[in-house]
Amino acid sequence: MIFKKKNKWNSVDKTIVREYNSFRPKSKQKLLCHAPFKTLCFSHSGDVLACWYNKMFPLGKYPQDTIKSIWFSDKAKTLRNHIKNNDLSYGCYDCKRNLENRNFFAAGLSRYDFLPEQKGKYPISMDFQVSEKCNLQCIMCNGEFSEKVRHLREQKAKIQRPYDDQFYEQLKEFIPYLKEASFSGGEPFVGIEFYRIWDMIIELNPNIRLSVTTNGNVNNEKVKHYLNRLNFNITLSLDAIDSEIYKKIRIGGNLSVFLENLKYFHAYCKQKSTDFNIKTCAMQQNWHDLPKLAEFLNRLEIPFLYNTVFYPPDCSLWNLPSIQLKEILTYFRSNFVLHDDTYIKITNSKRIKDLINQIERWLNESIENEKLGINEMSLTELIQNFLNKVHEFIEKDSIGFKHSYPFSHKEISDIIHKLVNESVSEDTSIKALRYFGSAPVDRIISEFRIRDFESIKDRFLQAGRY
Repeated sequence: MIFKKKNKWNSVDKTIVREYNSFRPKSKQKLLCHAPFKTLCFSHSGDVLACWYNKMFPLGKYPQDTIKSIWFSDKAKTLRNHIKNNDLSYGCYDCKRNLENRNFFAAGLSRYDFLPEQKGKYPISMDFQVSEKCNLQCIMCNGEFSEKVRHLREQKAKIQRPYDDQFYEQLKEFIPYLKEASFSGGEPFVGIEFYRIWDMIIELNPNIRLSVTTNGNVNNEKVKHYLNRLNFNITLSLDAIDSEIYKKIRIGGNLSVFLENLKYFHAYCKQKSTDFNIKTCAMQQNWHDLPKLAEFLNRLEIPFLYNTVFYPPDCSLWNLPSIQLKEILTYFRSNFVLHDDTYIKITNSKRIKDLINQIERWLNESIENEKLGINEMSLTELIQNFLNKVHEFIEKDSIGFKHSYPFSHKEISDIIHKLVNESVSEDTSIKALRYFGSAPVDRIISEFRIRDFESIKDRFLQAGRY
């Protein structure tokens, strides 16, 4: 067993902890994860999380709960106690899985090692996803994160976000204690909500480190004004260096404009002594361009990392048949070049190895699913297959799940049957349940946890289109 019970804690095996800590600064090794002790994440839905990876147990929801009551809540204390005992069973399943697989660099908890030290009782970091305003219609995105996608592609009414004037008033109590804050969207350089927060930071705490994830197609005088007034780490989203592939993925974007802005943002971060990197979505549409993109970024000495695309099915890699995953794996092993002559290139090589290792795991999972005959199952069999996985997960997994999770097996069953009943066709339901049944069950359940039924239905129908 990887995870052993000791008293009431499902602590991570000590061997894995030692291996993981060997990659970490000694000063950070006291806690397996620092996120619940130092940060709050504000999601589009109003759910407030300890981090972006634990959606199973939101610490609270705005506006039903105040920011202060969320930070000092019993839920937050419970999660912190689990982490103090190296127990990732209180919703931290994604990181648990990565640790089990020794995929340490892909584990979300590693991100929070970079948070500064904390002296007071307030959070020193906040992450904001409070706007869906965006200038692009990226193919892997949906209407929750881009108003253009929602209006033009999904043809739905604008989402009413929960963050009102009172939210920004409450933030004023916390901003003086922050040492960093992160912003993602939507497109942060388009969303007026982000500028509102930046104005408050300029007034109350202008020297903190800010991090922004941007598609790199916006860089006007307003953006430059805030860049000059504040200190930004900048992450640019770039999925291909081939212009034809780029414009098919980042619909509405322009690779030439992006590359000009890359030069500006890269120089800005050097001048400000802040961090600059590239984040790439590895997908069906661009996997063959990834080695060329890696070489381009290595020549510029720019660090990069890969983002796993879970939705939609026609973009994600993990759900491909084993024969296609073997082809991708063979191509990556033959075409990626692993450099070891500079620190950045060594780090990039580790990211490439992580990606290859991830493809290997997906290949093994695909082979197992094919052996189970999931593609030959009837609708009734697919429903039962998924519910069996849910039951097994609830029964064998965390103490935290059994005592605190808001859904029973019956309630999850009711959601699945309602999704099938309201689906556009039996074929759509079959495709969607193949997708749900092949995925890590905790990931699907966490989608149920953080979304209302209509949002879950959107995901279900999206999974059933392909």
